[in-house]
Amino acid sequence: MFMQLYACLQQFEHPSLDFADLKEIIVHRDYESAVRAAAGGANHRGPSKEIGADSMAMTLQGEDGARIVFHQSLGRALASADSAYHDLAHGIVLHELCHVSDYSFRKSLGAPATDPCPADGLYSFFAAAAESLWGEYFANKYSHGPWSDPAVETSLLKDTLPELRRQVDEAIREFRSHRDIRRLHQLAEDKMRFAAQCFGYAAGRLDAMNTTLDQHAPETAELLNDLGLLDPWNSSFLSLKMLDAARSEWKDAGRLKALLEPCSAIMRAFGLRYRAQGTGAHIDLL
Repeated sequence: MFMQLYACLQQFEHPSLDFADLKEIIVHRDYESAVRAAAGGANHRGPSKEIGADSMAMTLQGEDGARIVFHQSLGRALASADSAYHDLAHGIVLHELCHVSDYSFRKSLGAPATDPCPADGLYSFFAAAAESLWGEYFANKYSHGPWSDPAVETSLLKDTLPELRRQVDEAIREFRSHRDIRRLHQLAEDKMRFAAQCFGYAAGRLDAMNTTLDQHAPETAELLNDLGLLDPWNSSFLSLKMLDAARSEWKDAGRLKALLEPCSAIMRAFGLRYRAQGTGAHIDLL
């Protein structure tokens, strides 16, 4: 009943949102175990362990519909008299509902329920990042409201991106000794995906506020420039806005391939360039 009220309020604000695919809501104090159980036998990464990640809710999509897993502390937050604590939880609930709507929309276009971002060729190396970039952008944009704290996402960029870049730099140095390209690729892919996820959070919030990173948080824009990530950010922000503006015209979920270049630009800023080679890719160290 409670979630139905939230869903109705969201649809009143954004009539195109559709939550019919929501099949189950799970609230558990052992959050990570609940996420694994909800994922079933699917190959799911689970909550991120990156610095700055503090997962309290997750939406998982299956053949029979979507399931949202909440940490039980969210229930206490929603009932809290502390407005900041309540507003945080309120935004998280709406954010996850928006994930449900987005998954449902892309499934209606023919994308497999458990893999809503079709991948092939060079794009297969960036599909997970593109999925994170788009998904968090969409959910943050359409869950935005007076309860949102616009400083959260730009602070996340400042707190996480320098460390992600440092970790990839260190991995590249280690690669020159061990020469295991698969090991380097896996680490770099994980870091790039989380960077894309952080980009998505911030882009959705800023777009909902009708502002830009330069206008809202110029010091964060300067940091991204120092890290070589300002151009990838600008490319991501523009591509996401264009995709969303044309969403009613999407014919298939393959439209997310438009995010190949922004995601590969993040990877290049991290020091690796991927070039198509047969059915795979050749990795250049920059």
